[in-house]
Amino acid sequence: MKRSIQPGNPVFVAARHQRGWHSQQRLADAFEQRAAECGFRIAVSVRQVRRWESAEPPWPSSEYQTVLESLFGLPLTMLGFSPPVGSRRFEDEVASAQVIDMVEGLHEGEQSGWWRTDPSEGSGARVDRLVRVEQRAIVTRAYASSLIPGPLQVYEYAVAAIRAYLPALPEDEVIQRAQRRTERLGDLQARPEGSRALLYIIDEPVLHRPVGSQAILRKQLAHLLITVSALPHVQLQVLPLSAGGHPGMAGPFTIFDFGDRRVVYVEALTGASWSSRPACLAAYSLAYDRLQAAALTADESMQRVAQRLAELETAWMLAGDGRSAVTAEEKTASRWRPWEPLSE
Repeated sequence: MKRSIQPGNPVFVAARHQRGWHSQQRLADAFEQRAAECGFRIAVSVRQVRRWESAEPPWPSSEYQTVLESLFGLPLTMLGFSPPVGSRRFEDEVASAQVIDMVEGLHEGEQSGWWRTDPSEGSGARVDRLVRVEQRAIVTRAYASSLIPGPLQVYEYAVAAIRAYLPALPEDEVIQRAQRRTERLGDLQARPEGSRALLYIIDEPVLHRPVGSQAILRKQLAHLLITVSALPHVQLQVLPLSAGGHPGMAGPFTIFDFGDRRVVYVEALTGASWSSRPACLAAYSLAYDRLQAAALTADESMQRVAQRLAELETAWMLAGDGRSAVTAEEKTASRWRPWEPLSE
């Protein structure tokens, strides 16, 4: 009787079979095709596939990592690979574990699987935690229903927003928070290996809400056009009013992806809640996918932002009261075209 041999990396083998590649050669062929689609002239042999399916699969080089993760739609750490100690990915894995520990160490919420910030914890500590998680995340997916997402806000817009929803906050703290908020995008630069992505979806009414004033909104919209056009790892999509009812009506949320782990973040007026529970992550991931499917494309969204900015500038010129001049940034943004990135 022939004895069956169990593969050394059953996770990888199972993932291969689930995608219909029932032989190692089929996977090698699919890999070569995906590599070409990604712009790489690389291929693998059946022998290399066997090594990936061994008990101690070698950690692939960067190009092979990119193709494998694109092919399977999963990070390598969920395919049975372990990053070498001292590597950037190993540091990311350690950091993600630390983030999860930090979140799960919070006060247990009333709903199972959720952790809430302690009521006695200051708002500054909550912001510090959010920023640390944000900086560690590889992919950030956020839906905003009322405001421009924090990292994309200009200083004047941030000040007006903080004053609006925290009217009792001392003015010096408002200024400090606004300054810090506008610095967040600078701390979320694209990584050399291209692993960081910041994906934002906003409701169309956000483009019409004059937080602070019409002049501030004009400056904010101009900043969006220039910033998003210049940063390939940042994507902004607008959910149009014509989309009708959608999952985002339950409220804004953010999903932070660390590669092998994820957490969802929901903010309220008096605190914030976090969850790494699979059922919660599945619900919010599905909600985000549906929002993204209903939203305009990135180029269409920028066209919608540019259209709204043009409407505001026209209204300002017709008013002719001279109270708020068009800034240089707004003039630059008025020349925006989807095929022609702008620079300040």
